[in-house]
Amino acid sequence: METVFKISNPAELNDKFLKVLKMLFQDKAIEISIREDIDETDYLMHEPANRYYLRNEIKNLNEETNLIKICLLYTSPSPRDRTRSRMPSSA
Repeated sequence: METVFKISNPAELNDKFLKVLKMLFQDKAIEISIREDIDETDYLMHEPANRYYLRNEIKNLNEETNLIKICLLYTSPSPRDRTRSRMPSSA
């Protein structure tokens, strides 16, 4: 089970919150991960190279140019494609 709690005020991390966690997960082992909720645009605009790239992409969207990008990614054959694989058999 995965549960996400968005907490805008750290004061909400109180005894009631802990009771809810204990009730939801009872005797199960849990992992608690905490991260700061940041505006991704602000984060990306922090670096000059990212700023240039993002501004250029926004310009392309506004001008309706260069809207298609192609990414070729090589992946090895999946096990279900064994009969068509060019890889030597390990059996």
